[in-house]
Amino acid sequence: MAGNFITSFLYVVLALCLGVVAGPCRPPIDPQKPIRGGDFESGNPFSFSSDSKVHGSISSPGYNSEHMFRSDGMIDNNLLELYQDIYTIGGTPYRCTYNWWFDQYLTTEDYVPYLRIWFNNDVIGNRYPTSAAQTGVWMSGQFYFTSSPGGVDRIWIDAASPQPASDGYNHFQIDNIQCFIN
Repeated sequence: MAGNFITSFLYVVLALCLGVVAGPCRPPIDPQKPIRGGDFESGNPFSFSSDSKVHGSISSPGYNSEHMFRSDGMIDNNLLELYQDIYTIGGTPYRCTYNWWFDQYLTTEDYVPYLRIWFNNDVIGNRYPTSAAQTGVWMSGQFYFTSSPGGVDRIWIDAASPQPASDGYNHFQIDNIQCFIN
């Protein structure tokens, strides 16, 4: 009995020591591609936040590709919120490009459909159609960020459409998110 206790105790001590020495597990750093899977060709590399009231899925066709992310129907400014933790060499500046789409220009008196990109707690991208001519077509966007000193950060994608359900549902699409060292 005492031997089992000692063996179990040694395993716990060994696991704690290895955890302290090895540090947390995280994906390998690829400074050329901090956002993984931004082309959505291998599924959705982003997670839905607990605040997300709208979900979505991988759909076809994408922007000059087979797949993209497409939201479920959006109404009443209900938030779609996706995020991805990114791992970089700390202090690296990036320029990122992407393509976005809203099906319709559904507005209210004060609001239009919008897309916001966040880096940790800072808005680094804010796009929205300015007329019906900018809906139903792929639009280009870009954002910039410099990774934090520790190189562990979070990219957020927020989107919403303001109209009531009586005006119909809107869908948001995003594809081809890629970053380059700036």
